Amino acid sequence: MKSVFSKDLTVLTSACDDRGILSVPAVFALFMDAATEHADRLGVGFPVLAARDLFWLTVKTRIRFFRRPAMMEHITVTTWPEAPGKLRCDRDYQLTAGEEILAEGKTEWAVWEVKTGRLHPAADVFPPDLVSDRPPVWDDPFARIDEDFSRA
Repeated sequence: MKSVFSKDLTVLTSACDDRGILSVPAVFALFMDAATEHADRLGVGFPVLAARDLFWLTVKTRIRFFRRPAMMEHITVTTWPEAPGKLRCDRDYQLTAGEEILAEGKTEWAVWEVKTGRLHPAADVFPPDLVSDRPPVWDDPFARIDEDFSRA
């Protein structure tokens, strides 16, 4: 089972900002679209999870930009999941133009049980034969936010 998914794209006008470069929200959208397409190919896409009353949640996302590509530039978006934890899992992304890395990203995902409103074990939805053999784009942990806002 392919743990890495790549797709070649052209930066279209509708995804660019007023300077004619790929917008920040469009990069996020490209990463989410690639993750969605890859999950579907892995057999854990929306229709399969919905049949089990489950839904993928994006918990946190971090993107590091090196250069945003110009309108009509040819790029490749690549994504791969890391091994799942108990309730959450990370997915990594790279946006490239040839050998040049334009952006890297990481998203923390969770699986939500629609009927109970609780988190479902992430490892339970991963294909058992999926091997996460590509290293993460970075090892720094996501920032943790204190849930007690009374001290703010």
